[in-house]
Amino acid sequence: MKTLFFFFFLVGALSAQINTREEDSTKKYVLPEITISATLNEINVFDVPKDVKIISARHLKKISPLSANDMMKTVPEVALQRTTAGSGSPILRGMIGRENLILIDGVRLNNSTYRSGPTQYFNTIDPASIERIELVYGPGSVLYGSDALGGVINIITKNPGSSNSFLSSSTTLSSSNSGIVQNLFAQSMWDGGGAFISTSLKKFNDLSAGNNINQSPTGYDELDGTIKLNFNSENNSSLSIFAQSVNQGNISRYDRIAAGKDFKNVYDPQQRHLFYTRYKKNSNSSLLHNYQIDVSLQRQVEGSNIIGMKNKNIEISERLNTLTGGAGVTFNSIFSNHILTYGLESYYDVISSSRDTLDHSKLVNSKGQSPFPPKSRYLTSALFTQDQYENDILVLIAGLRYSHFNFSASPETQIKNISVNSIDASSSGLCGSMNVSFKVIKNILNIYGGISQGFRAPNANDLSAIGLVSNFGVEVPNPGLHSEKSINYEAGIKANLSNISFYFSSYYMRLYDYIIREEVGSIDGTKIFMKSNAAEGELKGFNFSASFFPTTNLSLRSAVSYTIGDNLSGNEPLSKIPPLRGAISLNYDLPDYWFLTSIEFSLPQKRLSSNDISDSRIGEGGTAGYTVLDVRGGYKFAGWGDFVLSIENVFDKLYKIHGSGIYSSGRNFILSLNIDFK
Repeated sequence: MKTLFFFFFLVGALSAQINTREEDSTKKYVLPEITISATLNEINVFDVPKDVKIISARHLKKISPLSANDMMKTVPEVALQRTTAGSGSPILRGMIGRENLILIDGVRLNNSTYRSGPTQYFNTIDPASIERIELVYGPGSVLYGSDALGGVINIITKNPGSSNSFLSSSTTLSSSNSGIVQNLFAQSMWDGGGAFISTSLKKFNDLSAGNNINQSPTGYDELDGTIKLNFNSENNSSLSIFAQSVNQGNISRYDRIAAGKDFKNVYDPQQRHLFYTRYKKNSNSSLLHNYQIDVSLQRQVEGSNIIGMKNKNIEISERLNTLTGGAGVTFNSIFSNHILTYGLESYYDVISSSRDTLDHSKLVNSKGQSPFPPKSRYLTSALFTQDQYENDILVLIAGLRYSHFNFSASPETQIKNISVNSIDASSSGLCGSMNVSFKVIKNILNIYGGISQGFRAPNANDLSAIGLVSNFGVEVPNPGLHSEKSINYEAGIKANLSNISFYFSSYYMRLYDYIIREEVGSIDGTKIFMKSNAAEGELKGFNFSASFFPTTNLSLRSAVSYTIGDNLSGNEPLSKIPPLRGAISLNYDLPDYWFLTSIEFSLPQKRLSSNDISDSRIGEGGTAGYTVLDVRGGYKFAGWGDFVLSIENVFDKLYKIHGSGIYSSGRNFILSLNIDFK
């Protein structure tokens, strides 16, 4: 009864706010944000029956990110784990690495070679090329397929015409790592299209943490380039051509070196090259309202050079080259209040790798077993459909996806007395989702809920595992592996008043068929290990954000995120789950200048798994909590540019994000100067 009374009281109070909105024209109303990632159609974020967040170009300019890792500052819903300065792995709802899907303009960045745990690939994104970032929390597998368990991060790149300048030069300096980022952006527009080119040169030295703690070696170099061409025709069609190259080098695994485990451990090179072309066609027909054809090619190159502490004469060098071709077509049909989205897509990975052992004392180089077997190939194919129904009362989105995966390789290897000559593994399955948002008061108050499935198909890293394990055993491939799965239940509320808005989402996710290594028997006295779908877990938590606009130019924002995860099979916490995190910011915004101060905080994380306890990146007893103050300001010069001055970690606190191998920067002065030529 109390709950019912509170509900009607809330509705009444919000109804009163409608009149306030109509009568008071001095208030600053929240402009609607549009997302395409949540539904593959343009839709108001407020009406999406899921937890969605937009990081705008304006916000990115204010925080002056030197690297992709810096883009998630003041976003407590995303914990950015950093093993070293040149790597970054977002954590969404407790999921990390390959359990989250990263897209660039809707094209997959993830490939089948991603290993479990934290990965470094998020940092191979150049912030200078980004228009905005769309975060969709919770499973997104119906639209995007494998890996979208914790959520989807869609990086939306700039388009020609995104600025009024034909040439821009941006220089950013950072004191904590003596870093410099130089970016040049040039564009040309013509009748029916345009083009831009962006280049970024970056040089980072060792990162200084709070209390003047120097973390060496953590510096690295980077050179990036992006080109996009858009062509628009009079017959309601468009063609986009995009190419991007990111080149990083000399990235040290600081955590391994600082822990005394390795004398040398360097990622070099670390490269990603992406090309895609996209054709869109619109029509006045409801049967085929529009369609989009995508063709992409991505090459990921990564190398590592490792010298252990036990024998400094032996250096192991690995190289991994993954070439991914993708193709897909998406259709939209509109019938009455329904938008029907459907299509098909396919990605094909060609994987080559090598491992060499160099004995520096004898100058002898010998070939070792490659990280991936020869002729490794991974094929993904899928069909999907989604119906989006909307009227004055609700938005209902339901979808279904069928996926098929195949991996093949020719190891032709023998370890101990076990021979493995070929691998041929296939799996397939269905997943679905249904989410609904009720418009309690149209454009003012929505409540939503839903159920959705997610999955991560066994990838090449899972299926090609061959080698020695502890206790004199041998791991061999298991072609019978099938997808890790999740089922997610979610409910939330979204309110958008005249000068207040807030979102709250709560979720419970059950994880099952997780892939772990198990002992399955023995051959001639040798223990045999295989990966199998044998583990289960659960995650639950909430995200909350609120904004208050006391005046037209002043805003106060806050956000809190909390996740708790349990490994039900191991009767212990899940690994690398971040603690409760939050942020509070005060923003004063005028056309020519602005001021932003923010407080980021985190509680301690002492709830550890057995892997966390043995992980040198996590301190004894867990990770300490922290509170950090940042102050930023900017000024726009009429006609020729702007500058941003930031002081991060004003009080020089020593802190780290849970699971990270390095401390975050100490007191850090950042100066960014942008010059426009019109």
